Amino acid sequence: ILAMQPEVMILDEPTAGVDPVGAESLMELLADLNRTLGMTILLGTHDVDVVPAYAGQVIVLREGELLAAGAPRHVFAQPEVIESARLRLPYVAQLVQALRLDRGEESGVLPLTVGEAHAELRRILRPARDEVYAAGGD
Repeated sequence: ILAMQPEVMILDEPTAGVDPVGAESLMELLADLNRTLGMTILLGTHDVDVVPAYAGQVIVLREGELLAAGAPRHVFAQPEVIESARLRLPYVAQLVQALRLDRGEESGVLPLTVGEAHAELRRILRPARDEVYAAGGD
């Protein structure tokens, strides 16, 4: 396919059945083709964990019907769409959502990538100043 130098490449479930290292290498290659050659990559996938890390735009379909389109943050902020398409939130978003609910916080905007989740987990798991002072006595 690459030898033909297409302007658009369409791939269906390219990471299905591929080990995690291979899947990441493939996705990095596709991102590099997009960045360096300006190649448009259309990717059909159910792997919602890879979508926010690599996709600039997301289209959610169910039985040929368009349910949502837009940036990953916009699409994943619509739980009714995600549920209707029989998809799920990325695992990092699920984890943060569960921790926020445990703490009595509202779900709000959820992180979609590991980097975003790391920052939010640090915030959630950092003890409040009052807890530190009460435990340490200072």
